[in-house]
Amino acid sequence: MTEEELKAEFGDKGWKQLPDTVVKRYHFTPAKITVDEHHIGVYSGKEDGHMKRAPHPKGLLPSSPVTPSLAAAVMNGKYVNAVPLYRLEKEFERYGLAITRQNMANWMIRLADEYLGVMYDYLHTKLYGFHVIQADETPVLVNKDGRPAGSKSFMWVYRSGYMYSDGQIVLYEYQRTRNASHPRQFLKDYSGVCVTDGYQVYHTVEKELEDLKIAGCWDNVPYSRTGIRYTAGGNLMRH
Repeated sequence: MTEEELKAEFGDKGWKQLPDTVVKRYHFTPAKITVDEHHIGVYSGKEDGHMKRAPHPKGLLPSSPVTPSLAAAVMNGKYVNAVPLYRLEKEFERYGLAITRQNMANWMIRLADEYLGVMYDYLHTKLYGFHVIQADETPVLVNKDGRPAGSKSFMWVYRSGYMYSDGQIVLYEYQRTRNASHPRQFLKDYSGVCVTDGYQVYHTVEKELEDLKIAGCWDNVPYSRTGIRYTAGGNLMRH
């Protein structure tokens, strides 16, 4: 307020300044697309005509225009916000960027192999450092994997025990079947306790791997073949 307004309200020097009232307004800036254009020098010998091109700047994927920020936007839209790729394709069109859903799907597959696969293997190794882990599997229907549409597959899930509140690790492993070969391979180097349900496959693997202990459940009573009982979080209860 101006000094004249304050004088009119309170009289000459009849006021004191109090802490301001803070009013917030939120603004949203839509996503913006920028294009980095790299010019690569190309040279030719005057005598023999042979050509030489300057080094090409390394990209996220060879022969692909995808950048880390664009890849992150696709991953966030598809896998965090569950936006189908065809809708992301239309959204990018509104920003003036022509990217087909086929290209985006191809990028996700290649990036998973090139980068996320390395992280997955690292976390798989880190998971072995937990004394108690948990495992389960659930059916999923897959439309396109070389089999008839709707064929049943399984998503196997392994995670660090619930009692480990810091540094939780959750790993998903897609497999076409529910047989013992999958946990046998995943847990082959694990030494500790794996909390599962009563599915017999886990106990079959337990008999084959000397350092693996399965704390399974029958009739909601958790136990392992050693007679030790565990809670669902992997905590020791009693002998």
